[in-house]
Amino acid sequence: MKLDLGAIGKGYAADQMLALLQSRGLRQAMVVAGGEVAAGAPPPGEAGWRVALDTPDAGNPPCTLLLHDVAVSTSGDSKQFMEVNGKRYSHVIDPSTGKALEGMGSTTVIARDSATADALGTGLSVMPVHDAIQLAQSLPGVAVYMVRQAGNGWKRYASRGFPNGCPGQQ
Repeated sequence: MKLDLGAIGKGYAADQMLALLQSRGLRQAMVVAGGEVAAGAPPPGEAGWRVALDTPDAGNPPCTLLLHDVAVSTSGDSKQFMEVNGKRYSHVIDPSTGKALEGMGSTTVIARDSATADALGTGLSVMPVHDAIQLAQSLPGVAVYMVRQAGNGWKRYASRGFPNGCPGQQ
């Protein structure tokens, strides 16, 4: 068995890289660290940075957000999974059962910093959708967008405060 704490580390590293750039006078910067995004002030003449989300429902229009001065993290199994006897298992482990999540899905979190977005992306992904949205809405500066496989289709859910730009938000 191998445990990888890289997700939390990548969020922290993205925050530190952005802070370094900003300390050198580069307020208009965006750092991408293995899927973790830390966005500073928007580029000159732009309202924000265009950030495309990696969601498992590839047949739908892409989900693109315009963001600044926030962080974004997506936790999902579109790239990190394994199949055993025709069943798909995520790299994310549910701590309540000790088992890998089954099926396909993604959880995207927007927060004030990348370490928070990163940790919540994984944490909220193991929760029932309703509970995850309630928790996100209770935290200042946090919003969540969840995509879950439902039979042969997909269901999408967004918390209050998640920016428009993703298909089928419910």
